[in-house]
Amino acid sequence: MKKIPETKQTALVRTDFSDDAAWKKVCKEATKEINGCAAYLDFIDDKAFLGLDPKKIKSAIPKDYNHLLIFFADQKTFSEVNKTLLCIELGPESKYRSFRVAMKAMWEVENNLSIANMDFEDFVDPEQKALDIDGVFHGFV
Repeated sequence: MKKIPETKQTALVRTDFSDDAAWKKVCKEATKEINGCAAYLDFIDDKAFLGLDPKKIKSAIPKDYNHLLIFFADQKTFSEVNKTLLCIELGPESKYRSFRVAMKAMWEVENNLSIANMDFEDFVDPEQKALDIDGVFHGFV
């Protein structure tokens, strides 16, 4: 399996290639500035990752990968009316937990997890109530 390439910023990996126009829109929406804040992402648009199953992500991540999270634009992203991206926890102690993120909240997740201002637990712990009933983070503000 091809390894996810090293990126300067957090990676957004495309795993569904059914709609190029929708992919471009997702990239634009995911990095849209909201109240002076934006997610800092590098886009990986490589058909080698077509259909990459999140359960197999561990085998696609290089051992020395320097990010604590990764986002995926998967089949669900492109089939939903209110598009969400899959966020997966990475790192040496990672349990590879995941949740979905609404586009308007991308900056909150990417910014806070990238600089370790928050932990993955802050999003996935049911007591924190950060996710809706469907496991989607819509934002704190």
